[in-house]
Order: sequence, then C-alpha cells, then structure tokens
Amino acid sequence: MRSALEHPTFSTSRGDYRDFGKDILMEMQFLKEDPKYSAMLAYLDSSSGIRPIISKLPYGLREKWTSRAVKYKKEHDAVFPPFEVFVDFIKDISKVKNDPGFNYEQDANSTDRFPAPKQTSYTKNRVNVRKTGVDMTVPLENCIIHKTKHSLDDCRGFRSKSLEERKRLLKLNNLCFKCCASNTHKSRDCSASISCKECGSKYHTTALHINRNDYAATADDNTIQQATNSETRSHAQYSSSKENGGEPSSKFKPVPEVSSSCTEICREPYSGKSCAKILPVTVFHRDNPNKQVKLYAVIDDQSNRSLAAPDFFEFFGVMDKPQNYTISTCSGKMVTSGRRGNGFIVRSMEGDVDFELPTLLECDHIPNNREEIPTPEVTVHHSHLLDITKHIQPLDDNCHILLLIGRDLIEAHHVLHQIFGPPKAPYAQQLRLGWFVIGETCLNMVHASRDLNVKKTFLLSTGQPTLLKPCSNKFDIRETVDQSMLEDSKLFIRTKDDDKIGMSIEDKMFMKQMDSEFLRDHTGSWMAPLPFREKRQPLPNNREQAVQRAKLLDVSLRKNKLKKEHFLTFMGKILDNNHAEVAPELSDGEECWYLPLFGVYHPKKPDQIRGVFDSSAKFKGVSLNDVLLSGPDLSNSLLGVLIRFRKEMVAVTADVQHMFHCFLVREDHRNFLRFLWHKDNDLEKEIIEYRMRVHVFGNSPSPAVATLGLRKAAETAETKYGDHVTKFVRDNFYVDDGLHYWL
Repeated sequence: MRSALEHPTFSTSRGDYRDFGKDILMEMQFLKEDPKYSAMLAYLDSSSGIRPIISKLPYGLREKWTSRAVKYKKEHDAVFPPFEVFVDFIKDISKVKNDPGFNYEQDANSTDRFPAPKQTSYTKNRVNVRKTGVDMTVPLENCIIHKTKHSLDDCRGFRSKSLEERKRLLKLNNLCFKCCASNTHKSRDCSASISCKECGSKYHTTALHINRNDYAATADDNTIQQATNSETRSHAQYSSSKENGGEPSSKFKPVPEVSSSCTEICREPYSGKSCAKILPVTVFHRDNPNKQVKLYAVIDDQSNRSLAAPDFFEFFGVMDKPQNYTISTCSGKMVTSGRRGNGFIVRSMEGDVDFELPTLLECDHIPNNREEIPTPEVTVHHSHLLDITKHIQPLDDNCHILLLIGRDLIEAHHVLHQIFGPPKAPYAQQLRLGWFVIGETCLNMVHASRDLNVKKTFLLSTGQPTLLKPCSNKFDIRETVDQSMLEDSKLFIRTKDDDKIGMSIEDKMFMKQMDSEFLRDHTGSWMAPLPFREKRQPLPNNREQAVQRAKLLDVSLRKNKLKKEHFLTFMGKILDNNHAEVAPELSDGEECWYLPLFGVYHPKKPDQIRGVFDSSAKFKGVSLNDVLLSGPDLSNSLLGVLIRFRKEMVAVTADVQHMFHCFLVREDHRNFLRFLWHKDNDLEKEIIEYRMRVHVFGNSPSPAVATLGLRKAAETAETKYGDHVTKFVRDNFYVDDGLHYWL
C-alpha cells in the first residue's frame, strides 16, 4: 500500500501541505472502522505499520509527532497511539500550514538579507505532472570493502556490520543511501527500483536490511539480552579465498543461516514451534476463593461449549453424575459422557479481570500440545513483538492445559488490540484475559514444524468413520439370494407391536426385578421393591437437608391457616391408613434417605392439598430418583381410551383412590423413604422421624409400579371375576382412572 504522503499533491520539500493527503488518511481511518477491513488495517495501530508514513514527514514534524505520541502513551498507559490519533495530528498540521494568516511574504520594507523575488503581473496556474526520468544509475564495479566485483547486497562483510557502521561507510564513499550501488547521485535523485531480499521491503535494499542484532543494540538490555547471540554458519559450503574477498564462491550453493536465537525459540530437537491461542489463567470456585489452580486455557472460537479436563474436576472434587453428550470433531460425531461443573471463576494473571465460566463439560479430548504455548522468547526475537514481551508469561512446567473456553463465554474472545508484522511472521492479540502470540515463530522458517496436529480417520465398509484402525483379518460373508424367491416370499410381516416403542435396557432391568420380586405378602397386599440400579453410588445421609426443609414447611403452614388445615387432613389420612409408620432407629453405617415434604394444590380442587415427597431433591449432587430405575411407560393411550369410551350407549367410570399407596414397599427398602413430621400429627408437638410403608407420589418409578401392580391384581382375580374385568383394567385404564362402555 502506498503511503498517503507519497501522493504527488502532498509535497513536503518546501512546506506545501495539501488537503488531499489528509483526506486519504481520513479515508483510511474510515475503512479501518469498517468490520470488513478492520482486521487487515489493524497494523496501522502499531509502530511498524505507521513508520513508513512518518518517514515521509519533514524532520520537524517527525519530532512533533514523537512528542505527541510519547505524551499519549504516558496519559493512556498504551503500547502505541492508535491510528486515529495520528490522523488528528495530520489534520491539525494541515490547518496550520494552509491558514493564509500565517503565510508570511516579504514586503518592500523587509530587512531580510535575501529579498523576495519580484511578482509578475499575471498568475501562473499550477500544473500537476508526474516527472519521467531515465535511470542513470551506474553500479560500482568493486566492493568498497573487499575491492572485488560483487555488490553490497551480496557482501556478507558489509551486511555483518551494524547499521550505523554501514551508513558511515556509504557516506565516506559518497554512495547513494537508496540503491547503495552508485556514487554519481544522491538518494533524493535516485530512480532505481529497490527491494530487500530478506523482508521484501520496497524502502531499503538488502545491504541496509536491519538485523535483529541492530534491534537488540537499541532495545532494553533486560528484554533483548538473548537476541544478541552470534550467528553460526556452515563453513563447508563457503569459500574464503582471497580472490573473492571472503564472499561465497559461485560454485557453492549457500545454505540458510541458522541463528542460535532461533534454537532458543524452537528448543530441542529443533522441530519447530507454532503458537496458538493458549494463555495462563487462575481458576477457583465462587464458594471457595482460597482454593485456586493455575492452568493454561485454550481460547477456541470454533467450540460452542467450554470444556475442562478430568484433572480439573478431580482437583475441585466435583462428584456430579456423568451424563452423555455428543461431540463433533473433524473425524465425525461421537457420543461420550462426563461430569458438569458450575460456579467456577476464571481470572487473568494480572488479577484485573474475572469471568464466571458457564457450565463446564468434562472432556478427554482437549488439545494438550504444550509446544503451542507462546513464550517470551518468541517476542524477544521478533522485532514487532518486542513491546509485549513483559506481558507474556514464561513457560510453567507445573502448569497444565486443563481448560478450553468456547463461544458460550463470548467476552473472553473480545480482541482489544492486535500487532501485525512482516508477511509470514507471527502476530499478537490482546484479549481481556491477556496477550498471546499466534503463528509459526521459527526465524526464517529454518525449523519448520513437521508434525501435523490432526487425527487420522478410518472409513469402514459401511461408510461409518472411526478413529480405530479396522481389523485386517475381517471376513465379509454374504449369501447369494435368488431374486425370484424374494418376490414370492413375504419379507415384511406386520404385527400388533409394530407401532409400539421398544423397551430400553433399563426398562428391561426394571421388568426383570418386578417379575421376580413383585409379590403378595401374608396379608394379601401386593409388595414391590424400590427398583435400584445395579451399579449405583451409595446415598449420603441427608437428614440435615430434611430438617431444614421441615422447618420451612412448618413456617409456611403456621402463616396460612387454611393450608395448615388441609395439610393436617392429608397427613392424618396417611397415618390413619397405616401408610406411614414411626421410623426405627438406624444402626451404625446403615444407608438411608430422607424425603423433604411439601404440598401442592390442583387448580380444580382448591380445598384439597396433596403432599408430595420430593424424591428429586439433590444432596451432595445426588437424589433418590438418580439411583432408581424409572421403568417403562405402561400407561394406555389416552386417545384410544376416549375413542373406545364412545362406542356404546352406556358408560362406566372408575377411579382408584390413592393408587400409589395401594402397593407396599419391601420392608428393607423403607429406610430410603424416611421423612420428618410432627408427632401424632400435632404441630405443637416435636418433629420425629417417620417412614413410608407404601410407594409415594414423587418417586420416578411409582407410576410404572402402580400400573403394573393394578394389572397383576386384575390377572390374579380373573378366575373369580371374569376376563372382562382383566381386559377393562388392561386396556381402558389411564393411570388410576378407568372408562368403560356397556351394551
């Protein structure tokens, strides 16, 4: 991109400042604010991006800009003034230079030593033209150092000197500072087309390329002390004969130079280093700020959820039950499971920014390539990144990559500042959590990485992708079938169960338990166990939670007299019908569970309350329903019941009162249904422990247990009451309500 000050109507040789150059800068600022070009033009906010424009200003204006830039950095604590500050500076200068009130012309009474030229009687119109010249550059025949026939661009001896020393030699030999190849003209008259072979710049030749050692000589010694290491070369590929003055012979092909500073970036065994969006942070839980862990976080805008490694959950002691979720990667989709964590806070290393993390998913597939973590060595050896060296943390061997922050925490992805450099060079970004470097950091691409961070995907014969290598000893056996036989045979036979949903593995486990343990006791009552899962975690003693909930219920009832009467009536029926009993004392270490109690009203029954035992209440991350099998959905289709209900002239309805309470719980399982209530159902008496003898409203398996028990009772009584009763219960009951037609 041509600098705005290179436009022919913006002349700096005699102080003639035109508004057109200012307009170009303002247009560049306008484009920079456009989201389409903001990323591309963000380099104008850095010193390297604005330096080519500053170099076109006169010396006095450069000094004025330096003063204003330094003042802005101090006042705003910024790395470098943004581009709009420079545009404002140019606008101010343009107003001053174009103000006719400050256009001082010499008059007749002037005492100046040199009189002003006489004014002609006519005004000469300005003509803007482009000067066409002929390149009269005459290259030097011999090198000014070795006195042999090679140019300064190819002279290693000249380029190994410091920049100041090279300029001194050019001045002593009256050489052009632009092309460095002729002593017949000056740089202002040079028309040669130049280009640097090292960085591709159009503003200097290869002979005046600024080495990293030159940067190190002018930068802070504490920051750049590692950048001054001497370069090592392969002497086997070069000839140092006196004939060519120590320059490489034409019969040998030079090899790329490898500097020791590059090995400091790439490290052993020089396999390359490509930095990614990884930065150190501190994480803690909001309930325990003192327990903190320092870790590396990956900022990944391609992930829609934030993830954490298993070690993260182990450190904070998250005991949540693993749940299934689907993860999509380059290799396809797969179903995995993991814990979930809430309430975590991520803090920047400076301690000035805190974000509350969204719900974290446990994942074993978080990228864990420590070679991609940016280090201070990267910024030290790249000149355009020197200003942020103090903001990059050294590599911590005790700090691991445990967190991936996705788009569900969008504030962590906001880019506050960017620094770009030469082509193919790494760039830097500042997020709210800190700075990091992105890109291939190896100097001159000598140690380019040969490792690819991808996952190999295999394709099975069925077209399904897999990460596992297929077995080479697999046999595919297929039977040859006569098509004529297929046409004559019935391949698809419909049955009455085609449209029914099949039972899951857990549903089958539930039915297996009920078939073997759903029995009648000595009193003739049906008794069923609580259908526990085969592999479950032991339940903690949650009596503390039950006591707190009981106190809240007691306060609620005492405030509402009507609700108090309704609830006492409900609990009176529970105790009078022997659905609950006083709980016996527990032995040491005996497993139990307490059910919190609360009441709900039906909108159509405002004078009747139903007590609900809260089996879903969690304590230490687990509830009673979490360890119970829910069972299959055995309820009949309500639509089918209603349609059959309208078939005949006479209808019969039935309702089973307190249906769940009609089935007892196995005695050794009743300690899992303990609850707290007032003695003798009197609110003025103390709270004691009870336990339910029957299945309760609130347990997830209670609907399946009650429906299955009702059908078992009907099947058992079929010989006494007839099969039409069994059919009525099996086909025309919707939970506890029955609808039947009659001829």
